[in-house]
Amino acid sequence: MSSPGQTESIVTGFWRNHDLPAWKSAQFLVTEQRAQMISNAVAVSLALTLPRLLVLVKLLLPFCIKQLSKWRSSYLARKPTPGRANQPRPDIIPLQPPRAGIAVGAAEAFNNASSFDDAAARFIRDHLAMARVELNGEQAGFWQRFTNARRNLREDAWTFAWLSTLSVVLFLVFIGQQIVAICATNIVTDSTALLASPHCGVWLSELYSELKLVTGKKHIALPLTNFANDRVLKSVSYAETCYGNNSRPEECMYFYKSKIPFREIYNSSCPFPGDVCLYGNSSAYTLDTGFLDSNILGINEVNRCQFRLRSTCTPLVAEEPYVQVEPVGKVGSKKVYYFFGNVRNITNQHPNLTFSWEFRAPSLDALIFRAKGYDIQEYPLIYDRHTSYHRFRPELRAPNSLTTIFFVFPHLFFSAPSDDPVFPAVPAPAYSGFSSLYWNTLQRHSMLGCADTVELRHPRSGAIWYPEFSNASELNSSQWHNPSVDASVRLLNLSLSIPEYFKAPHLFNSQLFEVHKKLCGPASTPLAREQWKVEARRLLTIRLARLQMDVLGVAQGLGHDFPLAKDALREGGSEECPQIKFRAQGWKNWRLVTLLRLFGGAGSLSLPPLSGYGSLRARLFLGMLVLFGAVWWTCRCEA
Repeated sequence: MSSPGQTESIVTGFWRNHDLPAWKSAQFLVTEQRAQMISNAVAVSLALTLPRLLVLVKLLLPFCIKQLSKWRSSYLARKPTPGRANQPRPDIIPLQPPRAGIAVGAAEAFNNASSFDDAAARFIRDHLAMARVELNGEQAGFWQRFTNARRNLREDAWTFAWLSTLSVVLFLVFIGQQIVAICATNIVTDSTALLASPHCGVWLSELYSELKLVTGKKHIALPLTNFANDRVLKSVSYAETCYGNNSRPEECMYFYKSKIPFREIYNSSCPFPGDVCLYGNSSAYTLDTGFLDSNILGINEVNRCQFRLRSTCTPLVAEEPYVQVEPVGKVGSKKVYYFFGNVRNITNQHPNLTFSWEFRAPSLDALIFRAKGYDIQEYPLIYDRHTSYHRFRPELRAPNSLTTIFFVFPHLFFSAPSDDPVFPAVPAPAYSGFSSLYWNTLQRHSMLGCADTVELRHPRSGAIWYPEFSNASELNSSQWHNPSVDASVRLLNLSLSIPEYFKAPHLFNSQLFEVHKKLCGPASTPLAREQWKVEARRLLTIRLARLQMDVLGVAQGLGHDFPLAKDALREGGSEECPQIKFRAQGWKNWRLVTLLRLFGGAGSLSLPPLSGYGSLRARLFLGMLVLFGAVWWTCRCEA
């Protein structure tokens, strides 16, 4: 699937990704080539800075030793001597840095070290674990060094303590260098970008809803374009590629998130209030996304609503009063009437009649010569689901959900048996000569009923709004304005209605069943053990992929060139079109916080070397000031 973002529609430069914490949200979008140049510049900066840091510490070490000596002398001078509390205290001669014992040569060892970890290792090996006498250059073992360290600790605890502390500090600095190097890789992040076309909007045309152009007293019929079909077929392709168990991430780098997660619930409650589920009230199959942040669709708003899609399907009973059979014509032929509701608005027949179908007597010979695949009737049609909802029988109206019933009958053979209630297949009679094949002997359709629910929820108040069922005035209540999430609610509500607005041959769910792909001449390859659950899952994944595509299509401004096109988003009261995130091939982001921290610290430590400790302390102070300033700003943003 090609990337939708022309260069002129991508927001380049500074932008904020509101999916991230406030202190990480600042991004700077550049081309991938420039991002690589930035990464190389950071690597060079670190390579020049870290050796300079070692030099600065080497210059600072004598000063630290001198200060430690002064602190020790001051401490000993203030410490009272037992038995001499009332005697005058003589002048105390300040102690010099340790001149004997394990500290001998410590400064030289540090100056000869090639890195911080090497210096720490030298202190531990040659000083903390130093032996009194080493003969013939023999290397002491681990236990001998451990014994030497214990003895040195008892003999000179003060010197041992500060040398140990210095070793730990040097090792921590070494670890800090590695952490900085790892953090440097986070400067250049992903390829997320904002798509903001000048034609952004939900563009709808009366020509697609009415299928005709009115000019005076004449009606000019217009043929459908490929727009609606292409959208459906692309959704099917994306669902098959990216929602399967074997999907590969590199093939799904198109939307902000490659797919919308959902969970499967087996043996869930029957979605319909009546006793119409074939296997009882705990035999349904539910697919539920749960409440998800609409940011997963790429909606880049500070305050966004949450959404939830849930589809519950179950085989339906095939007995009275819902199914009635009467013999007709030749012996064995039957006519079946389905009374699930007058969804086709047939006014001159039974008020609950859905449709009727005549089935001839079972005949293998006739089936062989007239095999044509699956006959799947779908009621109501997807673009008539809302208006037909109240035409179903009351026991088939799931609360705040749209009901769809699929009537399935296969005109073909199967290569394997199946006890699926919607796609049954039993062995063909032995006398037929086709005993290795299987077929459906039912003289009626099998029914699969699905109840689809969409919910929008305010993230703080928890208020829930059902598109197509709830009153729009509910969105004006205070529960939806603290804070306001109007932009995301309007966008999602319109995006969810787009498939029902555009009529197209491939828009029918009955044509999207996987079983159509199983056909091989007059027979079908083996079906899954519970094929009806496979179909329910497939329909939901296609719907989720279509939702991702329609939300991104709003940012692209798809349909703005339709005749008589109107932007339903702005007509609905939205002043601005929301910016939508997607994956832009050939573009990368800088993470500004990480970039400023690294370059700020590196710049302060890489100032031109001056003479004396004063300039050294000034550089260290500036480096610490930059570091603590960045930390303070980070904490402030998080708060």
